[in-house]
Amino acid sequence: MRFVSSASRIAPYLALADVFVFPSLLEGLPVALLESMCAGVPAIASDIAPQVEVVQSGITGFLVPAGSADAIAGRMRQLYSDPVVRQEIGAAASEQARARFSTVEIVPQWEAAFVRAARRGRGT
Repeated sequence: MRFVSSASRIAPYLALADVFVFPSLLEGLPVALLESMCAGVPAIASDIAPQVEVVQSGITGFLVPAGSADAIAGRMRQLYSDPVVRQEIGAAASEQARARFSTVEIVPQWEAAFVRAARRGRGT
């Protein structure tokens, strides 16, 4: 087991990971969670907004009650003991994250949002 506090390149670490644990209690856009999902690493995350919009619990990862170390440990044991579930959830996570949050999907949404904001600013 390795704990890494920070790294400039995360992909090599994600390639080594069996599970990504994200027990955050407050988040904006959970970029680290999305990176792990894109890499096909099954995630265990707190059930806080916006993580509940990113993870479909039991399908693309697991959501646990915020602050519950017991719930995190239980899901870690489950994923550790079942490599088939780890693989299935990791694959589903990667597919969903790439489909919903890739730059190909997100950039046009941001552009449209900027255009709408500019039109409102001009009163049109």
